[in-house]
Amino acid sequence: MLSRHRRVNRAELTGVQVTRRRRGVSRTRLGVFGGSRLGVFGGSGRRRGIFAVGAAAVVLAGAGATYASTVGFGDNQVGTQYANGIQVSDNQIIKPIGERLLTELGKFMGSTVSPNGQFLAATSTDKSVALQIFDLSSYKLIWTVGTAPGVSQSLSDGTVGQEGPTYSPDGQFLWLPEQDAVTRFPVNAQGILGTPTRFSLPAAGTHLSGNGRTPTPNSALVGQMKYSPDGSTLYAALNGQNSVVALDPNTGAVEHTWNVGIAPRELAFVGNTLYVSDEGGRQAQPGDTTMDSYGTPVPANTYLGTSMTGEVSVIDTSNPSAPVGSIPVGLHPTAMYASGNALFVANTNSDTVSVIDTTNNQVVQTIDTKPWPESSVGYEPDSIALTPDGHLLVSLGRANAVAVYRYDGTPEDPVSYIGLLPTDYYPST
Repeated sequence: MLSRHRRVNRAELTGVQVTRRRRGVSRTRLGVFGGSRLGVFGGSGRRRGIFAVGAAAVVLAGAGATYASTVGFGDNQVGTQYANGIQVSDNQIIKPIGERLLTELGKFMGSTVSPNGQFLAATSTDKSVALQIFDLSSYKLIWTVGTAPGVSQSLSDGTVGQEGPTYSPDGQFLWLPEQDAVTRFPVNAQGILGTPTRFSLPAAGTHLSGNGRTPTPNSALVGQMKYSPDGSTLYAALNGQNSVVALDPNTGAVEHTWNVGIAPRELAFVGNTLYVSDEGGRQAQPGDTTMDSYGTPVPANTYLGTSMTGEVSVIDTSNPSAPVGSIPVGLHPTAMYASGNALFVANTNSDTVSVIDTTNNQVVQTIDTKPWPESSVGYEPDSIALTPDGHLLVSLGRANAVAVYRYDGTPEDPVSYIGLLPTDYYPST
């Protein structure tokens, strides 16, 4: 439905698949880059943060001064390393800190770290490689899945969904989101994937496609998948069908379906309550000006072609028949992160983060994520994590950086801005 943000394709397919590069960092430390998706403890006990960035993943090892420059291209070639940084295609020069994990097998769509912190699994596009697995102790690419010649494992369906893959809590299975299905792979102790099982998700409704405006079934376009806290149920956001489903992870059977807002993207649990970021906002109401997106009328600014509302849906999984609640937030809500009674929501098109108090499901704070408020260019926050020592990390796609804030653990108390950590091009997870 609503498109994924821009990514950069770095190289054509060659025999050399992955390279490891190191950038200098200052000796200043910034606590632990913990959290479920953005950070892990390294196998040696070293502290790491993992951010997928286009066709690269950055492992943040410490703090440093941000470096980004917007100058004329001159004689610079895109993708080339110069003394002052790397020239990228949007007329910026970047100089990321930490270590870089690079792949030439397409653009990362989303990534996740295994429960034991040993492996990074990433979905990818553009090179007919849907799934890539990396050993984080060596940064070696150890497994590939897709339709391209030479992959480790062939998969007839080369599509990927709207988010990254999902490991089971015990790390023994990995789920791949696809256009019309979810596929489950067994995982061995070395991170290698076994024979997959594909569970189809039927189309629901239609949209008009092509110049002939032909009615076309709405695919699921699977977004994020997340296990229930007890591990008994797998939930999936169906971005193309404005719904969330509960799946039996053993059989793939759909146990329940909830209708939510438009284009659900990510999921977050607080107890038995499941929060859903609806990047297209709420469903249209009488009198709204709308635009069509995949067969859904979206409350929209017809001049800009953008949605005019943002929403987080609220599902009580302990009572599936209960009505779905909603919380208004900023525009194009994407990433979420839950900690205690706080739920952080990245509003990508508003350049803000909404902080929801989950005891009353109210927005109690809105964080402005524009490092330079006078700028007329958006920064597009798109990923969130919180370290154990209270540093809130927000990746800013268009700033090529991670913004760092101090958070004292209370949703209502204002966060304080610390600074930026420079990354590769357009960081996300």
